Amino acid sequence: MAKKRLGVPRVPEGPQREFFLMMQRLVVLVGDPSLRELAKKLTMQKRALHLALVGPDIPDRHKTAHICDQLSKIASALDPPFDTTELRRDILLKWADAVTDQRTLGLTQAEAKPPSGTGQRSGDKRREFAQELKAAKARVGLPTRMLAKQSGVPVGTLAGWLAGNALPMEAWDFDRLLNVLDVPKEQKQKMRDLYVAARDERLRPTANTSARDEFTTRLGQLYEKAGRPSPVSLGRETGIRASTIATWMDPNNPNPRIPRSEQDFRAVVNVLVRRVGLHPMSDVAQEIMVLRHAAAQSLPTLQ
Repeated sequence: MAKKRLGVPRVPEGPQREFFLMMQRLVVLVGDPSLRELAKKLTMQKRALHLALVGPDIPDRHKTAHICDQLSKIASALDPPFDTTELRRDILLKWADAVTDQRTLGLTQAEAKPPSGTGQRSGDKRREFAQELKAAKARVGLPTRMLAKQSGVPVGTLAGWLAGNALPMEAWDFDRLLNVLDVPKEQKQKMRDLYVAARDERLRPTANTSARDEFTTRLGQLYEKAGRPSPVSLGRETGIRASTIATWMDPNNPNPRIPRSEQDFRAVVNVLVRRVGLHPMSDVAQEIMVLRHAAAQSLPTLQ
């Protein structure tokens, strides 16, 4: 019986489709096994793996890296072995482009819709995430302070997550917490999916919040966490003029400009996220880039 094909990615032309085609190419390089066989090797559900390879939703970075890492191990064990290091790197870079493209399309569609008095309220997914976290905590019976100590999460931060007032900066920020809570594998994935949904919900502009306001707020938060480095110090590290950087994030400027150059702005964001202990390809960095694009699109012309 012929093996069932994965099929054409169910996404628009552009970065999203390119991402899924690169993922499928990695599958072909390891021998093009059946989906059932591949899911067994990767210890994933067949449907979840199929969606990660054809869409329409871009898998989160944790799942993408897991699939790439496992396929790379299989490729290295072939005779002759395949070195997929470069393809893995390219896939993770393309993942960022695909996520940016998908979220930007979503933001554009959200802004086009008129305000409505019905439908899901802002913050519902964040509260649902908090409820799942509290339920997992209740199952083990650990007090918040003890749980914070064992997981390495600051007690105030943990309290904010449990109350539904805040979200982890990264999906892997709460992985240690889930390990301490001994959350089953399937439940872990559900909570990661809830986290992604809550984060995306936070990114959607509301009737009272413009894309520009969302961008300046999130950039301001990152700038504060990074210790408010001076534009001069950021300029030295990036090679970008301090006067230009100051127009983007000067706390005394009531009307900051939207960065014109995505490349220059990414260089500054990379410095900021490193200062808070994150990777330049982290979700936080990608969110800021998505919001910059949405804010720029909302203006008649780039400033």
